[in-house]
Amino acid sequence: MGQWQTMPVPGQSVFQEKKGYGKGCPWTCSFGRDVQYRAEDYPRTLEFLASHSYLGGVHPPNDMRLMKLFVKGFHKVIDTIDRVMELA
Repeated sequence: MGQWQTMPVPGQSVFQEKKGYGKGCPWTCSFGRDVQYRAEDYPRTLEFLASHSYLGGVHPPNDMRLMKLFVKGFHKVIDTIDRVMELA
């Protein structure tokens, strides 16, 4: 289990640091403009990221036995979700 993304794209370092390619283009080029990138400007994206995770390893050559173990693990967590949330 894990997160594919942990922040909105504008919150990533390339946008925060405005390093770009070359000598800082497009932010330092004559055709550029001053723009601010703030992850908090994307509350729905933040909400989505905080509420989703992804399960890796669900592709061949894994078999149905392993998939059933994944499902069993999900049931184990969901059946004790109150305790899980206490520990979180």
